Amino acid sequence: MATPNRDRLQKENDAFIENPTDGGTDKRVQDLDGNDRLDLISNGIPLSSLVYFDLAAINGGSENLAVDGSVTPVVFTVGPPASEIWYAYIYELVIQDGGNNTSDRYGGIAGGLTNGLVIDQTIDATDHEFVNIKNNSTIAINFSDSHLRGQGNSFISSSSYYLGLARLEKPVTLVGDNNDVIKVTVADDLTGIDIHEFGVKFFKEV
Repeated sequence: MATPNRDRLQKENDAFIENPTDGGTDKRVQDLDGNDRLDLISNGIPLSSLVYFDLAAINGGSENLAVDGSVTPVVFTVGPPASEIWYAYIYELVIQDGGNNTSDRYGGIAGGLTNGLVIDQTIDATDHEFVNIKNNSTIAINFSDSHLRGQGNSFISSSSYYLGLARLEKPVTLVGDNNDVIKVTVADDLTGIDIHEFGVKFFKEV
């Protein structure tokens, strides 16, 4: 069942208004009751009570996406426990696979994937697809806001290593009481890939 305050949270998340007394250049935050909240940032959370953390999507405790989901899809999830609200603001994808990693392949898998690696935002029991990745080109397009490629004589020397970030324009609100999660579904055989993980950077109020 949807949390009654979800709409309010979303509206207060964007509740910036301009102060007309200084020509409209100074922005302040108001809640939906019209009260100034100078202690809040754009997501409506006090500046002094934020903590940031990074977690991987897991299945049965494993972070390894290099599994065979071609017969039965394998689902990896990450999200808040009951009574907590988390805000996702960066998605991270790690892949390392030897061989010829051309744009039409997935890692080194020739021809790419048949079904794709699907990343969903599951909100109020409804999946909202972020992306379905079937080849390296789609990885580069969606996870290149910041990235790290391995190269010789560097911290990560393997040239087949890629870490890409997708920075969200607005944080995704996940409500633990609603079982909201970020979900990654493997529906192809990825067992030939050397390293494959998906993570999320979050913040929350404490």
